[in-house]
Amino acid sequence: MRWPWQDAPFRQSHFPRDSEQHASVGRQIIWTATALIVFSGCAVAVALFHLRNEALRSGEKLTQSLAQVIAEQTSRTFQAADQRLQLAASRLQALDAEKRLTEESVRALLREQLRGLPFARAIWVLDRQGRTVFDSDTGNIGTQLADREYFQVYKQRPATGFHISAPVRSRSTGTWLISTSRPLRSANGELTGVIVAAVEPPYFDTLWRDIDLGAGGAIALFRSDGLLMMRSPVDEQAMGRIFSTLPLFTERLSNGPQGTFTATSAVDAHVRIISYRTLSPYSDMLVTVGPLYDDVLAPWRRFAGLSFLIWLAAVATVVLLSVLLYRQSRLRAGTELRFRQLAQAMPQIVFITDGNGRLTFVSDQWSEVTGEPLDVALKGGWLDRIHPDDLQRATDCMRHMLDTGESIRNEHRLRCKDGSYRWQLVRATPNRDRSERIVSWYCTSTDIDELKQAEATLKAQTGLMQMAGQISRLGGWALEVPEMRVLWSDEASAILGLPKGSAPTLESAIGLCEPEWRELATRVAQACLNHGTPFDVEVKMLTPAGRSVWIRSMGQAVRDGSGSITRMQGALQDITEHKLAAQTLLESEQRHAALFDTAPVPMWVMDRKDHHYIAVNDTAIQLYGYSREEFVVMTPLQLLSAAEHPRMQHLMTTGLPMDTPEFWMHRQKNGTEFPVEVIRRVIRYGGRDAVFAVAFDITLRVRAEQEVQAYLLTLQRVADATQTITQHQSLDTMMQEAAEQSRAIIGAHQSVISLPRDGHRSQAITARSLSEKYAGQPHWSDSPEESGIHAMACETRRAVRLTQAELEADPRWCGISKSSEPCRTLRGWLAVPLTGRDGANIGWLHLSDKFVGEFNLQDEYVATELAQQVSIAIDNLHLLSQVKELNSGLEEKIIQRTGELSRQEALFRTLAEQAPQPIWTVDPRGAATFFSRAWYELVGGAPPDWHGHAWVGLVHPDDVVAATQNWREPSAEPTLITGTRRLRARSGAYHTMSYRASPVSNEHGEVIFWVGVDTDITEIKAIETALRLSNAELEAFSYSVSHDLRSPLTTVDGFSRLLAKELKDNPGKKLQHYLTRIQSGVGQMGQLIEALLSLAHVARLELRREPVNLSVLANETLERLKAGDGARQVDCSVEPGLLVHGDGRLLRSVMENLLSNAWKFSSRRPRATIAVGRSTAHDAFFVRDNGAGFDMAYVDKLFGTFQRLHSVSEYTGTGVGLATVARVIARHRGRIWAESAPDKGATFFFTLPGEEF
Repeated sequence: MRWPWQDAPFRQSHFPRDSEQHASVGRQIIWTATALIVFSGCAVAVALFHLRNEALRSGEKLTQSLAQVIAEQTSRTFQAADQRLQLAASRLQALDAEKRLTEESVRALLREQLRGLPFARAIWVLDRQGRTVFDSDTGNIGTQLADREYFQVYKQRPATGFHISAPVRSRSTGTWLISTSRPLRSANGELTGVIVAAVEPPYFDTLWRDIDLGAGGAIALFRSDGLLMMRSPVDEQAMGRIFSTLPLFTERLSNGPQGTFTATSAVDAHVRIISYRTLSPYSDMLVTVGPLYDDVLAPWRRFAGLSFLIWLAAVATVVLLSVLLYRQSRLRAGTELRFRQLAQAMPQIVFITDGNGRLTFVSDQWSEVTGEPLDVALKGGWLDRIHPDDLQRATDCMRHMLDTGESIRNEHRLRCKDGSYRWQLVRATPNRDRSERIVSWYCTSTDIDELKQAEATLKAQTGLMQMAGQISRLGGWALEVPEMRVLWSDEASAILGLPKGSAPTLESAIGLCEPEWRELATRVAQACLNHGTPFDVEVKMLTPAGRSVWIRSMGQAVRDGSGSITRMQGALQDITEHKLAAQTLLESEQRHAALFDTAPVPMWVMDRKDHHYIAVNDTAIQLYGYSREEFVVMTPLQLLSAAEHPRMQHLMTTGLPMDTPEFWMHRQKNGTEFPVEVIRRVIRYGGRDAVFAVAFDITLRVRAEQEVQAYLLTLQRVADATQTITQHQSLDTMMQEAAEQSRAIIGAHQSVISLPRDGHRSQAITARSLSEKYAGQPHWSDSPEESGIHAMACETRRAVRLTQAELEADPRWCGISKSSEPCRTLRGWLAVPLTGRDGANIGWLHLSDKFVGEFNLQDEYVATELAQQVSIAIDNLHLLSQVKELNSGLEEKIIQRTGELSRQEALFRTLAEQAPQPIWTVDPRGAATFFSRAWYELVGGAPPDWHGHAWVGLVHPDDVVAATQNWREPSAEPTLITGTRRLRARSGAYHTMSYRASPVSNEHGEVIFWVGVDTDITEIKAIETALRLSNAELEAFSYSVSHDLRSPLTTVDGFSRLLAKELKDNPGKKLQHYLTRIQSGVGQMGQLIEALLSLAHVARLELRREPVNLSVLANETLERLKAGDGARQVDCSVEPGLLVHGDGRLLRSVMENLLSNAWKFSSRRPRATIAVGRSTAHDAFFVRDNGAGFDMAYVDKLFGTFQRLHSVSEYTGTGVGLATVARVIARHRGRIWAESAPDKGATFFFTLPGEEF
């Protein structure tokens, strides 16, 4: 959207005479039409060029897709030929093995394969000399083809598999053929011949013709060396030629297996878009697809011609419209001239904009108002000359005008030539055409600057008065005396809570005063009204809302020329906040004074300059002992101890710290000193700078800290004493040290430690420590009696603490001494029990007669800690004594055990030397330390030959890695080692040895050496190999016989069914009986063959171990059986989590056969039960049913092939299922057995040793 005055599409030359204006418009129409024609032509050309590129890109993509399709078709063709050749080669080997390799049998075989290759001409076989030995056709036997590429390639590159040869002409038919071949090799990999299939190139032409590439499109099959294998359409001259110089092979193919480019064909010289793609998996072959370049662009050329015709029609239309516009412009020019003449005669600025707001005309009054030429406005100068504060409002107004189509009225300031701004009033009215569409706007701009200045002056004065009234809460009022009309300002009404604009009468205004103030208000108003006396009073008024306010009202009279009072005017001010603040200040000062005087801590205020006290509270007077009069002449120095004076004098000089706690020693008037914590803050007091201070007595806190320090020191002494006590190895010295340390740490005159022996206190071990006070005087006996005060301590089994007074009052106190002297006076008594590791009381620590004061709780804690450490030291000494006793006995056992080991070693060596098998020992690193006599008889040498790691040289090189790996695995976790290896005997021949090694560990479970034995199994291995070959041949024969029996059986079944269909119209009971017997026999024979195949499959399948969940297999089998016989009532129970390691395919066969038997033999039960689980008693898995069961007398026949314990009329079956189960379990090295009784059901158990999770 465009806005007024932002740009001007017409220059000053837009307003010349009619002829010049008309000529200008005509030139514009011509230039516009020419530009439109040229631009549209260029746009059409660019679009056509772009569409041409898009057509080429689409053609390339289509060609790439076709190349992919053709490459896949061609690959499938060669793959089909390869598969048929492989099948034929396999069948040739089978015929050769069956001794049925004749010309007739091979020709039938080759023709059978040829029927599966509709694109092949023939299949033939060459021998190792290149001579044709077999052919699907007749007459070519014996032909020498050794010079052909498909034979020479296997001579030159023996590792070549499937090969595609260059096209050649047939020697017999003269047609082109592409030969595909595969080598025939013997069991040792030697080339014995080549089998070849000839593919007819026209097949590819037929295959590719279904793909539409246009009349001139071409498809070709190349070899990577540039040889042309086939082309469609067929070109006889180009077949078999090499085009290795083409850009495809010199440049493109090296960039990747597929791509697209444009080039000239080397065959027919046509320009084509060529897409190539290599065949997968035959990377040396590639196909190219190339439609003609002109065919790809043909649709674009047709579109380009049509577009050119459309553009010519558009050009003709533009020329016609230009002529019509030229005629219209002449009519418009005359109308505009008449309007300009009218606009120039008006006093306002007249201007016109188009429907989008672009300025198209402005009158000469613009220059008279702004002093600027008209070009300034037409070129956007109007917008630039609007005052910045008015620019946004003016722009929004114009935007509203253009958006809504409504007339507008806007005021803004316009900058004149001298830099000053003048106010303009702009009005705009829309001009609409017949369809009510706005085509232009007619606008005027009137100079209103002088009016605006007058309004601004009045508004400023009014605003200042209102602001002053709001700030000072001051309002004005006036009373016209003759009319008694009252005038009120808005602020006056707001102060009194009256509606804005209301004007109460004099009586109603006085009525707002509270009753006690109305008489004063009436008196001063009457005095001013009657005598002109001015007034200034403060009254309390009540607003209509019920709020009480304080009002200061001032007024004076105004007289006319004759001196008569014509007007009374004044002001009123809200002073409520001032009144409330004064009252609050007074109350605050009263509270602070009361708080200061009654505070429980000393407080004072002192002058900040001379540091004399100004005020002091009662607590300070009571604490320090000075009167208030003495305080006011003192400084802080008089309250400090003498040692604190230098520090205070320094601070009074440099400045006292504020808001920071300080610690001082204060002195009372009587000389008593005590610690205090002082906090100061600067305040104003009595109009001068002062310092407010608070002093906190911290005597109790300091005393508590000192007690904590003393206790920590005591604990440190306890720790040091503990180390000294535990260093003693003797119980007596340790107890004596403990008594000395406890008395010294706690500070007592007497300390005694007693330990009862075997629970008898009369036989106690006693240690005592006495101070000099008791030296040479009678003291406690060595074993305190169990009477008196000691008995009380023993009864409680906890710490006992008594003061001197409690001792003297206790009648049992005198029982502690056996002397004839009277009881001593002791300063307290403390007893703490000694507790062993098991919590039992093992003795006591007694302390009495403290140096200073009585025993306190801290002494009890310290004594308890000492008693615990002494108890631990006593237990440790007892343990040390026990360890020494154990060591003494252990030495004797070691001597005895050493003798036994020597005898066992001699016995072992004797047994090893006499054993017929080699016996050896190795250390944990695998180094041999001993070989028996049988070892040296086998490999030669004499001790210490083959010790260390020298024995590894006897192991066959192919077995070293396996043997070493088998040795490393159990070395990490000791277990039995088993395995086989070949050892070189003294004759040079290798003997197959089966070895077993067991670890010998010490008492910590660490392996100290290994003992192993070798068994020569060379002959056993030979017998086992022969047996394995025999079993393999037998299994292969069984499988082949079972497979070959299917064909005649299928024939008998098919013809019997056809015969039954033919005889359905002539039903004879005897015939139907015969046919039923035939079909039943065929069915049983089919089941028997399937069972034999399954049995052979079990034997031939390679064992693949993996985690198997037997529970899942059992549930799946039971679900399948239930689905096949849903009418039966069977309770099935499968134990979850039966996890094993084995072949999942074979174990599924086990579960299917066992559960199928259980399902079958329990079918005659009204409610059958089948369970699968694990038996802890047998350590085996089981399958149990409640079916018919069997006699255990025939259990040896249970797992034999074709063995049945029930007749076919009773229960169907082949007698092979359990044999299959037994063979699977045997292949897993497990065991299977059964337990049963007739009509009691059966349980089959099987194990998978070492494989369960």
